[in-house]
Amino acid sequence: MTYSCIHQGVIHYLHGSRTKLIN
Repeated sequence: MTYSCIHQGVIHYLHGSRTKLIN
C-alpha cells in the first residue's frame, strides 16, 4: 500500500463518520 492509497482511505473513513454524525 502506498501513502496515497492510505490517505485516500482515511479521507473516505472521515467522510463516512462525518456523514453519520450529521444524520
